[in-house]
Amino acid sequence: MKASASMLAVFRCRFRVIAVLVLALAIVGTASAAGSLYKGKVKAGGTLSFRTTATSVVGFKASPTVLCLSVASGNSFIEVHYLPLQTKTPLKNGHFKITYKGPSSTHVTVTGTVNGASASGKLDLGYTKTSGMTIYACQCKSTWTAKKT
Repeated sequence: MKASASMLAVFRCRFRVIAVLVLALAIVGTASAAGSLYKGKVKAGGTLSFRTTATSVVGFKASPTVLCLSVASGNSFIEVHYLPLQTKTPLKNGHFKITYKGPSSTHVTVTGTVNGASASGKLDLGYTKTSGMTIYACQCKSTWTAKKT
């Protein structure tokens, strides 16, 4: 009886250790699946953020400062344009490229390189905007940098 009782105690101890290891691996797996969050700045003004996983970039958001000019009236103004580029984009060898074409001649190209705890790249945004009878061409071409948070 003593041998079976000690074997039962050993089994219980090993079971607890295995249960703790399985739980720890599940927590680590969940954390890595969520990816890494990067936050940074656009050199022309504004902020940006995005997440990375081992194979993709997702949830790229930027609020760059954009200059809008009208050749006809000679007027100009600056505005902040919100870019919620939610499409999952492949991350290959640390590089990614996001492109978007939309209404009002809108075009966006974001290129980037992720290297460990930092990332950097270029942003090219353009669109037209109408105010009354005046048409404005709005443009932002700038670099950006970000750090893992």
